[in-house]
Amino acid sequence: MNCNDATRALSAAQEQTLAPGERTSLQSHLAICPLCRDFGEQVSFLRQSMRAYAGRADDSPGAENLVARPISNSRGKKCSAAAAAYAAVSGE
Repeated sequence: MNCNDATRALSAAQEQTLAPGERTSLQSHLAICPLCRDFGEQVSFLRQSMRAYAGRADDSPGAENLVARPISNSRGKKCSAAAAAYAAVSGE
């Protein structure tokens, strides 16, 4: 499994259960790839943030800050989870 396959699998895993072989391949890739591990954490954070945001009233103060929270990528660079996920998927 390469990084493109891993990011697709990590995204898919948010919506569905991966097949056993795909899950094993993903786990093997994540064991050796810190960038994909970071992406997996960011995807998970985004999902949790969106669920929390959806649970709030639209006029709830501070709701917009859930996805703008800065996080660090594997190189210690601060960025928003949304920006980190976009960069990981787009290759930028």
